[in-house]
Amino acid sequence: MGNLVTPIFTGQVHGRHLRFFRNPEDDAPSMPWCSIDDLHEALRLPRPIRRQLKRISQRHWADELETIATGDSVTTVGPHAMAQALIETAIEAGGAPQTIAVDYQHASAGAMSALTTFMPDTASLEYMVAAARQHMGLPDKAVSFECVDGVLVMKDDEGAPDNAN
Repeated sequence: MGNLVTPIFTGQVHGRHLRFFRNPEDDAPSMPWCSIDDLHEALRLPRPIRRQLKRISQRHWADELETIATGDSVTTVGPHAMAQALIETAIEAGGAPQTIAVDYQHASAGAMSALTTFMPDTASLEYMVAAARQHMGLPDKAVSFECVDGVLVMKDDEGAPDNAN
């Protein structure tokens, strides 16, 4: 563990705080990571199940998890895909309400907005598209945006309209 890390955003999921962070492994565009410990709390599962879930997460996602120090605690953070998988598993198992997925989507969008807020509009959009491509495993493509007749058009690295999205 290195320096203290400050969350980029703190959202609300099922009435609990969920801290979001930059990807600690890579500076390339990516979806915000979140505190897996906070997410386990938000799922409001009994403590023994949360502990078991943490052990399972550490075993199956070991290469994806990072332990970081914040100003007030040490927490384990993981990527967006892992958070989504944990939420869906908790919902399907009947231990968490469907509203948690919606709460997480809103919080995640807030985190992405916080991550890109200081970028010019087109750079922000390009970052979000690159992060989404990375998240979905789509090929890397440079994209740009151009306003054509009052409509924002995304173009691929060869200047053609990008219809892959």
